[in-house]
Amino acid sequence: MDVERESRQSGDADSTLAATTQALLDEGLTAELVEHASVVVAEQFEEQLGSDATLAQEDLRRVLQQATQFEAEDVSIVVRAVFRGSADTQMPVRDVLEFFFDGAASRSLLPAKDANDLLAEERRCLSERCADAARVFGSGAGRAETATLVPVILHVRQVAQQLSDGLCFLEAMLQEQVIAAIGKVVSPQDFGEYMLFHNRTLFRPEFAPRAFCYAVRRSMRHAPEGSLSINARGSAGKIQQPISTLVSTTEVGHLMSFPLGASVQVPFTGERHVHAACLHSFSSDMGAELSLQARARQFCSMIILVGRISSATTFEPQYASILTNKDDLTVPLDLATIPSPKEFKDAIASLSPEQQRFAKAFREMQLQSTLFAVLVVQIKPHLERVLGLPAGALTKELELTQDLMELFIDYQIPSDLLACTSQELTADAKVSTVRSAVKAAQQTVKDGIRCELEEAILKGKYELAQEQQRTRQELEVERRRCADELQNLRDMFTAERDTEEEERRREKAISDIWAEGRRRLNELEAAYVAKRDFSTESAQAHKSALDRIAKETEENVDRCVNPDVFACMEECQMGMMCRAEPMEFMARRMDAVCMEVCLEAAPANRQASSLRAPKRQQPNTSGAQSSIPLCEAGLVDYTELPRELDRRLEALDVGCVRPTIITPGDTWSKTSQAGLLAEPFTTTFVSESLAREKAKAFDLLDALSLSGSLTLDFAMLHVVVVATHCFDKTVTDTLVQDNVNPIEQMERSTVVMGSTVHKTSPARLLHPSHAPRVQASAPALFQLESGRTETAFCPPPRTA
Repeated sequence: MDVERESRQSGDADSTLAATTQALLDEGLTAELVEHASVVVAEQFEEQLGSDATLAQEDLRRVLQQATQFEAEDVSIVVRAVFRGSADTQMPVRDVLEFFFDGAASRSLLPAKDANDLLAEERRCLSERCADAARVFGSGAGRAETATLVPVILHVRQVAQQLSDGLCFLEAMLQEQVIAAIGKVVSPQDFGEYMLFHNRTLFRPEFAPRAFCYAVRRSMRHAPEGSLSINARGSAGKIQQPISTLVSTTEVGHLMSFPLGASVQVPFTGERHVHAACLHSFSSDMGAELSLQARARQFCSMIILVGRISSATTFEPQYASILTNKDDLTVPLDLATIPSPKEFKDAIASLSPEQQRFAKAFREMQLQSTLFAVLVVQIKPHLERVLGLPAGALTKELELTQDLMELFIDYQIPSDLLACTSQELTADAKVSTVRSAVKAAQQTVKDGIRCELEEAILKGKYELAQEQQRTRQELEVERRRCADELQNLRDMFTAERDTEEEERRREKAISDIWAEGRRRLNELEAAYVAKRDFSTESAQAHKSALDRIAKETEENVDRCVNPDVFACMEECQMGMMCRAEPMEFMARRMDAVCMEVCLEAAPANRQASSLRAPKRQQPNTSGAQSSIPLCEAGLVDYTELPRELDRRLEALDVGCVRPTIITPGDTWSKTSQAGLLAEPFTTTFVSESLAREKAKAFDLLDALSLSGSLTLDFAMLHVVVVATHCFDKTVTDTLVQDNVNPIEQMERSTVVMGSTVHKTSPARLLHPSHAPRVQASAPALFQLESGRTETAFCPPPRTA
């Protein structure tokens, strides 16, 4: 029953209603307050309600009794709607009550008649407020029209706010219902786990996504040498798991090559795997975190090359590493998205033709950069071939294989020194020949190491002799300084006590010495005259005697002139000779030992010099084109894969799937084990160490391929192209606010990538139980496939 009430009431009624409502909200709506409020409000409005006072009181009691189920703001709105509506709007009370309680259970909307009545009342009240504003501000030119804008704008703002609040309320209610139905808030990790489950049943078994984890082996009859995988970060408490990709496999691909330098191209063939992965990202998640992991088993080895595909026949390695004996290599992969085809098309729509051509050319380079490639080269099969051994000859030769790996990796021994060139020998004889060559090479290496140690010893001895020579020189300088100081002191002392008496004594002594000398000379001359026929040797002896007498005479004179200084000089000279004698003896002994060691080590040094001489790399005079002929039959141009995927996404008008560029991180880690019983240790590689690892791997590849002369047949190539489906909101907000099912969106993107990789229609790709549903939800997928044109990318038929 509708009750008409006047729109304007007294101030007491307004105050009572506001005070009662606020008291109910503040006190928590207890039973006593509910009963009291119903009586007070009914008495206050008895005059306006008239005969319907009892009915209004019952309606109010119902509202207040059930108010505890709603928010405080909703209670206030309902109480005001029962008796007053809004400040300026008259509202039908019974219809509001029926809609809020009874009508909500029976129907979701107001009847059309009641809704129209509410809108009519809204227009009437708004017109009255505009008229009141125009009357207050006068009737001047333009003033009334301007004044009416204020209530209109305020009313529009209020309506917009109420609409926003209503939508938020509905969204919150729907989110609660979704969470209650699922039992938890769906996170991006939960969504990813569901997509793995969903894709297993979405595609046919032969096209179903597979985990990116592959064993590196020669054939199914041989044990794996190691493993290769691309892992994604797991949620809290979970380990990393391999990502799931749509893969097209070829047992033997066409001939390709990769450069080792400016003049060396190494051809390779083997297994080919083309992977396509569709990742997802939400606003609450930063996206997937991927890492490349390669592991080698004990007594096994392989080479990992990471790079990109630059053409149909060329692989460009950017990094390389050798894995041996339980090495575990982890390479972080950085993901960077580029605009989707639709976003790119919208962005260049307003550009000039020149600017558009520049942007398109740059995008071509970006699309080609999305081709991430990993090449795994097995070492043991190529060792057997380069050494002239039969296939599988090194399978059980563990010690010989380890020695060969050490010689090739650590010392870069040329393969010609170890290879068996005779074709007439048996398999065992060839292995024995190689083993003998390895032992000889190891002995040569040991001799070279011994020579280097001896050279280091000689160098240390030479440095010791130099240090001793410097010490002797320093002692000589110090001796001279002390002698000079002592001489100066004695000169000063002699000058003081030099008297005339001393001078006379010295003159007398000098004259006596000269007289004695003259006498002895006269005697010798007399003897000379008496015997003239003496021999030449006697003459020489006589001459030496004369010189000795003259020298002694001069020394006697000097001793008489300055006896103190002469005695000091003799003492200094004798002391220096005594100190210098042990050092000179040690120096002479050291020189003799060095000379002996040098004479013994001369042949070994010549051998070590020849061993350390770098081998000259024979240039590939034939060139890359002549040594690697193009195989037109079965040629697959992998560079067309991202272009084809870009065209399909653009045709489907998918604006949220963005091509993703995978780039290896700058910091790698390798866990190694020095021995069988040693504890593992982790080594971190940065820019310089990564360059050294690459150089070491390239040296081994140069030896295994004879500088590009041999084809690497046991090489496994993985080509990976990734796209990311970007959602702007969380999983729940995407479902509730946008009313978009993210599962169907990811499903469509995955089907597009799968049909591009396998080059087949979605009808043949999907499981028969899911094909009708997908065709109904995304008919453009099947229409695009029916009208497509052939492109250069066409993978060969899928192998079992």
